[in-house]
Amino acid sequence: MTAEDCPSVLYYADIHAPEVTKLRAIKRNYSAAGTSKVLAIAAGLNENGYSVRIISPASVCERAGGIHPRHHEVVERRRHPTSIVSVSNIDNRLLRPFWSFCAVAAELWTTLRHARPDLVIVYNLSLESLLIGISARLKNIPVVLEYEDSATTFRTGRGWRLKSVFRLYEIIFGFLADMVFAPSETLARTVKSQRSLHIAGVLGGDITKDRAFSRTDDAGPAPGRGVRLIYAGGIDRSKGIVDFVRTLDQVDRKIELDIYGGGPEVSALEDAIRGSRHRVRFHGMVPRSELLLAMCSADMAIDPHHPEMHAGGSWPFKVIEYLGTCGTVLTSSYRDAPADIRPHLFPLDVLDRKVCAEQIAAYVDQAEALAHSREQRIAAAHQLYSAASVASRILDLVRRRV
Repeated sequence: MTAEDCPSVLYYADIHAPEVTKLRAIKRNYSAAGTSKVLAIAAGLNENGYSVRIISPASVCERAGGIHPRHHEVVERRRHPTSIVSVSNIDNRLLRPFWSFCAVAAELWTTLRHARPDLVIVYNLSLESLLIGISARLKNIPVVLEYEDSATTFRTGRGWRLKSVFRLYEIIFGFLADMVFAPSETLARTVKSQRSLHIAGVLGGDITKDRAFSRTDDAGPAPGRGVRLIYAGGIDRSKGIVDFVRTLDQVDRKIELDIYGGGPEVSALEDAIRGSRHRVRFHGMVPRSELLLAMCSADMAIDPHHPEMHAGGSWPFKVIEYLGTCGTVLTSSYRDAPADIRPHLFPLDVLDRKVCAEQIAAYVDQAEALAHSREQRIAAAHQLYSAASVASRILDLVRRRV
């Protein structure tokens, strides 16, 4: 079967393809995690026999005033390929929404004229998502909503106007979508679709297929050094990493902490590191291969998000990558964890600094014992959240479309 003959998926997601990040000189790439997730799902669809075409506005936020032309690149050159079309966009805050909508509409019209996809997936809600959903519904193409961020479920902030707009989008998509997959039941319920699927994350092939990025030994901390913790993600108030570094000062154990990422609170983080009694290293942004190796070598991975600052039902997908590489994950998002992986995670109460310090000390004391069960937790993550497994679950539910 050639690429032209195999079933196809049209995927709409605001992500940045590898070449576009360089061509558009994107300094603040807020879609890095989303890009990894979308490309992993696309690779899983490839393994299930589908070719994938991703349409993306590849939003820019440098405000330099430049106009970026349409760009097409193939990111998976296999029998069932994945290609990304980054539509034309502009570095102008006022013009960008209108420009982006028109460019996506033009690309959608061209795509549907050329070939009818067998399935349409849209990543989160926007005017462009609605346009694509309505167009697919008119052509009787199954529509899947991948939903991970709803303004209507935010516990704090987000004005009523934005929440009202998103609520309208959710109501409309309740009629358009054949199914929705989201990281939690709370998010899935916001869109009254015919069926829903709870997917807490997806592991890319670089984790599930490359043994260098998947730890399988049961060794505890090396003699002479502390228990090594790792954090990878945003450096901002809601992510909780600055507060976590300060909490560590209350833990009378030998601990090392490696931090990867970037964000608006880097200066505050560096101040906290300078005053820390522990060995804390900040590495900034690094290539993904380097980050995965660091995650594999850590004894424990931490997710110190402040739950009260995030949307209800939201879920940090990095936890699944932690679980698939490091295997021992301490998370403040434990209560929102899907039932299938909750037994493999360890809770962290970041709202009470004293309790959090006591929990960390207890986990550090158990580090060697936890290392002996690491392989079992990693295997569970790979079984549940490999790209092929996630794509297969999505397709199975779509095939049951009434």
